[in-house]
Amino acid sequence: KRLKMQRNAVIILNYNNADETFKAVQHINSFLVVSQVVVVDNNSTTQAYQQLVRRITLLASEKVKIIRSSKNGGYAQGNNIGLNYLDSKNFIGKVTIMNPDVYITEINYNNLIESFAYIDNPYAFVSSNNNENDSHWDFTTVRKSLSYGIRHIPHTQNNDTSIKESGKFKFKKVDVLGGALLVADMETWKQVGYFDPHTFLYFEEEILQFKAKAKRIDSYLILNSIMIHKGQTSTDQYSTNFKKIINYEI
Repeated sequence: KRLKMQRNAVIILNYNNADETFKAVQHINSFLVVSQVVVVDNNSTTQAYQQLVRRITLLASEKVKIIRSSKNGGYAQGNNIGLNYLDSKNFIGKVTIMNPDVYITEINYNNLIESFAYIDNPYAFVSSNNNENDSHWDFTTVRKSLSYGIRHIPHTQNNDTSIKESGKFKFKKVDVLGGALLVADMETWKQVGYFDPHTFLYFEEEILQFKAKAKRIDSYLILNSIMIHKGQTSTDQYSTNFKKIINYEI
């Protein structure tokens, strides 16, 4: 009952991916704890956008809102559109950023939301475990980034001593959570200033959580919550992100 009384919004970013996005929207829309689903279309082709609108219209859900961006500004700018929309509506509650290629059951999603009452700091970012390297990783450096071709740095080996328990939950504090599924209170998103709009595809999560760390906002992997992330490809914005790594290097 406590979960049902909370307000929880999910932002899903779409770009020429109507089938997968609609499946994700349809699935998340069925969750009792979710009060709003915001779909941000990153300037897909007219045909692809209209296809998505038709399918969402047929869903006939008052919870779902679709917004079309005038340009494809990438992951950061697209999700920021959704966050700004929620802020303009004075949304109070938890906000989830979710890629359309993520699958999570309602029980596992509810565990994420409920975990905020048990982790060390409720003003935090949390995510589910998918047992892959993109669940979380360490903060990077310029040297590491060059050696890995300006891509995410693999996380450290799991250390059982870093796992904490509270109530039914097991969790661990990490440097960076992957952006495929990322949850925080709306106030936390506002405190960190959302995603850096000058990035396109890489290092958005790292910059976000670097800013969060400066404000003593931590990131936790909730081990009781499992998700599946299929993974996707997109354009590599090498030069832009290289500048960002230099600016935000620890």
